[in-house]
Amino acid sequence: MRKLLKLILSAVLICSMAACSNTPATDNSAKNEPEIDVLVVGGGASGLSAAVEAAGAGSKVVLIEKASNLGGSTNYSAGATVRNATDEEASTYGALKGEELVEYFMTVAEQNADRDFIEFIVSKADDTVNWLKGMGYQSDYMAYEGCNSEILSVEWGVGGNQMIQILTDKATELGVEIVMNTAATELILDESGTVTGVKATNAEGEVDYLAKSVVLATGSYIQNKDLIAQHTELVDVLPLTGAPGNTGDGLKMAEAVNAKMTFKGPGLLSSWTTTAPIGAVPQAYFVAVDPQGNRFVNEVEFYSVFANEAIKKGISQFWLVYDANTIAHDMSSVAEHETMLSADSLDELAGLMNVDAATLKATIDSYNALCDKQEDTEYGKNSKYLEKVETGPYYALTAFPLAIGTFGGLSIDENSQVLDVNNAPIANLYAAGEVANADFFGEVYPISGSCLTYATTTGRIAGQVAAENAK
Repeated sequence: MRKLLKLILSAVLICSMAACSNTPATDNSAKNEPEIDVLVVGGGASGLSAAVEAAGAGSKVVLIEKASNLGGSTNYSAGATVRNATDEEASTYGALKGEELVEYFMTVAEQNADRDFIEFIVSKADDTVNWLKGMGYQSDYMAYEGCNSEILSVEWGVGGNQMIQILTDKATELGVEIVMNTAATELILDESGTVTGVKATNAEGEVDYLAKSVVLATGSYIQNKDLIAQHTELVDVLPLTGAPGNTGDGLKMAEAVNAKMTFKGPGLLSSWTTTAPIGAVPQAYFVAVDPQGNRFVNEVEFYSVFANEAIKKGISQFWLVYDANTIAHDMSSVAEHETMLSADSLDELAGLMNVDAATLKATIDSYNALCDKQEDTEYGKNSKYLEKVETGPYYALTAFPLAIGTFGGLSIDENSQVLDVNNAPIANLYAAGEVANADFFGEVYPISGSCLTYATTTGRIAGQVAAENAK
């Protein structure tokens, strides 16, 4: 049986649950700070990873976070990371490693990514996972089905909040000064145009942080509709969800100093969810139909591919259709939920769905014929999930695509140094995580865990190189 996936990129995890445990006591008084070695802007997984590495290298590190709690997007995640398969995992599950894993990321990106950069991140992934585990991060191995039914090795964590807490504890142990409720607004340049720090504001006024190295780890632009509107036509189509602080601050600050901005495709990390609190992406025994009652997708597809198919076809709401047998696999717990429609016949169900009954019946008849053949010649659904929908009562649950993150932004090199419009490194300026994921992703999220692996890996590199730069 296909394992239940965690919450759809854990989009329904509640950030406020993390706020208490991830809120260190700090001095937020406005003042001009003496020069520090490494200033990290943003307290999510990438920023905290940078701070830990820089402090571990002996640097005086200050991390500023505009929110009242640390974590950012990581608080909304299941805390998964992805790594290369071991030889045993490769032989047992067919899990990918090395060049196979690189090719997987390139294929999902439709070759619209930087292969050398992907190879570099893949080569560092195992070390990053071990680094997290070495600090006490808990995760379990899962042979995880990604896009195109490829199997990848994923370490499934107990929650992004635990990752943030562990990184916070380590940063505090190493002497990192963490300053909350302080929003970076502008990069400071000296007379030669070199980055020398950051202007910021807090409740008491403005403050200049002078630093030998600056790391931008400010997250996505999912909460900035103006930025999304510049790079996609979907701003008024999809619900947007994510950390409230992800408003593209780092992008705007870096663009003002001539940083290279790279955007591809719609720029949105898409997923889908339902109107019932199902707690996990359901196993794919359902039939997905659009508002007209037509099937439109391979129901087994990885959630980002599934959602993108809906988006490309202009579908903002769809239905999961079950019968008495298929709903019993993993959805019986919500069969009585107020948003779950049920009827004794498909005709009655179609009426409740406001769908043409003849169209819905034709769709289900066609699907059942594929089940009889045990071959989906329409969308290629794995025959394991081809089970006929023919026994009343019948059920339908509303579902819809949504955006939970963004692709695109700053371009960085293998030192996590921000590049300018001429592809030259900008002195003293580094970036990590979602603010700088343009060259790693295409327009489809390839596998659960890749965002956090990318964030922590680039964060670590940024912290290491920024510390060396500050010497």
